[in-house]
Amino acid sequence: MQSIQIIMIIFSIFMAHSLHEFGHVFFARLMNAQVNEISIGAGPIIYKRSTLTIRLGFFLGGYCNWGEKEFLNGFQISLIHLGGIIFNLVSASIFLLLMSSFSSKVIYPFLPFGLYSFALVVINGIPYKFALLKSDGWQVLEVIYFSIKSRLKKG
Repeated sequence: MQSIQIIMIIFSIFMAHSLHEFGHVFFARLMNAQVNEISIGAGPIIYKRSTLTIRLGFFLGGYCNWGEKEFLNGFQISLIHLGGIIFNLVSASIFLLLMSSFSSKVIYPFLPFGLYSFALVVINGIPYKFALLKSDGWQVLEVIYFSIKSRLKKG
């Protein structure tokens, strides 16, 4: 594999993760929730500006920390958790449409981005908990569970 291909793959993964986190930011702001931090990657910080942090392992995931959960209803919280998945799904779908419209030479450099965006949709949509890490799917199920539990207590 040529070094330019490796760079394109790493950049594509970074862009897919960034798009995912900004999906959470978009829906958090749409719901008037304050975004406290957007972090891309893992490890030591290599760039920080306002609420955005990029870490050395910038291709290793990320997170969006937002507040005011107590003022939002279950649907709004779920939509924020699903925001990253929605952004990845839309971008990967657009990529597939473009792939069918253009020659493979034009679209080939973007193939890792499209494939990885679809992978993020699946990985984050599956409900799982690993140590302190909870997938977006897990967090949506938590919201549903606690909404049902609180309604049963009231009723």
